[in-house]
Formats: sequence, structure tokens, C-alpha cells
Amino acid sequence: MPNQAQRILPIGIGLLLIVATGVIHGIQTDRWGESTKVLEAARRLDQVPTEFGDWSGTESEIPEKQLKIAEAAGYYSQKFTNTKDGRELSVMILCGRPGPISVHPPTVCFVGAGWGLQTTPAPIEFESPDAGSMWKGRFARVADGIPIAIETHWGWSADGKWMALDRPRMETAQYPYLYKMYITVPFSNASEGDVKVTTDEFMESFLPHLNEALFQNSPPET
Repeated sequence: MPNQAQRILPIGIGLLLIVATGVIHGIQTDRWGESTKVLEAARRLDQVPTEFGDWSGTESEIPEKQLKIAEAAGYYSQKFTNTKDGRELSVMILCGRPGPISVHPPTVCFVGAGWGLQTTPAPIEFESPDAGSMWKGRFARVADGIPIAIETHWGWSADGKWMALDRPRMETAQYPYLYKMYITVPFSNASEGDVKVTTDEFMESFLPHLNEALFQNSPPET
């Protein structure tokens, strides 16, 4: 009998692991229900303002093909200009199920689009208390013979705290939806200090409006 029990135990553990894996995958792919929570979260992106403080935004449309590849249910994409001094940056936020939204960071999608990674990505903390942490990396390419460089910050959130995650797919699997944000600043004609000041100032002004629109009245279920 002890030998039989020893043979059965590994089988039972294996079945439990298979079931648990199937449950996690089912949650991530909405196998057992409509993605109403995802759609509601995506609609909240329409409430994010494009004018605040010294910043004014102009919409940048994302092609439908790219949205399908990303499996995004909605997006927010703006090119912002500082109305006082003309500084510029761009913001893109994607919303969808955690599985697909957690993958394809700039180190994958930017490089796949022809950008070269110039620095090793590193997590940074913003001065704004609403920010949390995001990854930072620099990318460059040559377009029409002209070198172009950008600095991009990216992170994920489902609860109002933006996070630089090492394993985003595993660390966000419990949420019904997920947002991924990119903040990109032109680097070609600016020093590293200028880029940091621009990003910090923008985040300090933008994040309270962003988090109010996305999270204030809609805490996620886990």
C-alpha cells in the first residue's frame, strides 16, 4: 500500500498543476465569459484629458493592424507640446487582457521596427508620488540619412500604481485587465538632464489626471 500511495501522489500533483495552469490560461483569455471588464477599462481611456497644465496634446492614431497584433481593446495616443517652451513628448497607453498587454515591451517591438537599443533598460522611480516605477531605455535609428534618438519609459498598471516589472506576464495574471504606458521623449537635441526634467515635469502634471480617469472609481478585482 505505501508503494501504491507513493505512485499515486505524483500523479495527483501533476493533475493539480494541469488544472491550475488551465484555470490561469482561461482567465487570461476570457475562456469562460465576455471581456466586459476589459471593455469597460478600455472605455475609461476616453476620459483621460489631452489638455492640462502647460501641456497640449494632439492625437496620434494607431493603425488597426497594430492594435490587433497587440490584442488591445483600446488605446490613448497623444503627442504633447509644452505651450510655454515648445518641448515635445509622446504618450501611448494600451488596454486589454493581461496576457497580451504584458508582453512586447519596447525592447521587443521597437527593436523589431528598426530601432537599436542604446542602453541597458533600468527601472527608475519618478518624483511624482503617483508614478511608482517604470523602465527606461534609449533607442536610435537613421531615417533618410538623419540619426534619431529617443528615450522611452514604460510600465504597467491595473490599480493606479505604475510598475516596472521583471516578469509582467506572471506578475499581472491575477488582474481582469491591464494598462501599459509608454512615455517617449526625443533625445537628439537634448542633454540627459533636459530629458529627465521634461519627463519628470510631464509625469507630475499628467499622472493625477490619468489615474483619476482610469482608477478612481474602478478598483480592479483580483
